[in-house]
Amino acid sequence: MKRLNPYSGLVGGLSAGKLELLSAAVEERRLREEIGVGTLAEAADRYRPRPACSACGEASPWRDGREPSGVRRWRCPSCGARFTSLTGTVLENCKKPLSTWVSFIRLALFAVPLDACAEACRITHQTAWKWRHRLFAAVDGYQDRIVLRGTVWVDETYINDTDLSRGYGQARKRGLSRQKVCIAVGIDSRKEPVAVACGHGKPSSGRIMEAMGGSCGEGGAPRARQVIKSI
Repeated sequence: MKRLNPYSGLVGGLSAGKLELLSAAVEERRLREEIGVGTLAEAADRYRPRPACSACGEASPWRDGREPSGVRRWRCPSCGARFTSLTGTVLENCKKPLSTWVSFIRLALFAVPLDACAEACRITHQTAWKWRHRLFAAVDGYQDRIVLRGTVWVDETYINDTDLSRGYGQARKRGLSRQKVCIAVGIDSRKEPVAVACGHGKPSSGRIMEAMGGSCGEGGAPRARQVIKSI
């Protein structure tokens, strides 16, 4: 027998405004259990407890109260600039709750179309477009610092080439063809991943080695004992 929800009656009698507040509180609680923080203020205090001045780089700014959202404000003793703990991050000037950002990031990881992200997160298309570009800017260059070590497993995925100089006005070919760009994805035993473009069509082992070589071993060159396996 299905157990009745003891909170159904309580929720049913709430006004729209109170229901919105309750939903926000539930989301904050869920986020604290999943990622350790539930609000923008908690995330700022945990990950940027004392940021440097965003204007001059002063390492010891003065506290200057808090924003209505609870995010800490700072004032620089050197140049007088005022900023918050989230200045210079993807969450700068964010008016939406942290839960909306987390949902947006999770959808973006699965390459969900932008319009679908906007509808699911209840934001405008323009906001979703800006958020996506902020995410791209934040992770730009991140994998350049990753060095794959030991045994590296490689798999490939393919996407259509949107360059108008290739196949413009022609019907898309089925299956693998030169119209598709190969993305080689490598991962080592430490679960460090790297993805690189690997030309058009099905790549040879040599082409994969050449594309992944800059991410393998010290100094950007594969070591002799490293083995690249194709899945």
